[in-house]
Amino acid sequence: APPTLPGVLDAVERPAEDGAVTRVNAFDQYVPGFGVTFLLIGMMLGISLTLFDERDWGTLERVRAGGASLAGILIGKVVGRTVVGVFQMIVLFGVGWLLFDVTLGRSPSALFLPTLSMAFAGAALGLVIPSIAPEHESVMPLGTMTSLALAAIGGCWWPIDFEPAWMRSCAQWRPTTGTMQAY
Repeated sequence: APPTLPGVLDAVERPAEDGAVTRVNAFDQYVPGFGVTFLLIGMMLGISLTLFDERDWGTLERVRAGGASLAGILIGKVVGRTVVGVFQMIVLFGVGWLLFDVTLGRSPSALFLPTLSMAFAGAALGLVIPSIAPEHESVMPLGTMTSLALAAIGGCWWPIDFEPAWMRSCAQWRPTTGTMQAY
């Protein structure tokens, strides 16, 4: 007899909209899931590494000498990276729709709010990592592992129903979980 996995998998394919045809397209999971994963990594590196670089190069001191407040600089970084992240996801969904037949639902504009929220959360993570990382060289491993853990636990790489119960309970407090459920 062929080997079998222990336990029962209670995953049932359901349409996103009542009455819609149920069709399985793995790219409906992969495109947004890996998009969110790379969004997290990009936002984190785009802010975390540049904060260390700008401090080391003296750029922050020069900008502050020109009258900019630290809060203003940080808000500008978060807003700028959030906008970049939203455009990144718009392009990704467009390419996914054109090339991989990704389902965008009846109202693709409804994807904007979870995309904006996830881009903002990723940019905010980019402010947290440099406050934890002791030096520039530790940003990459700490930030990347944090981003990958958030993505994996939050259901970006596989349907969250595939995760064990303890991981699903951890996932309910992650921004990636809500984003993937919205997608």
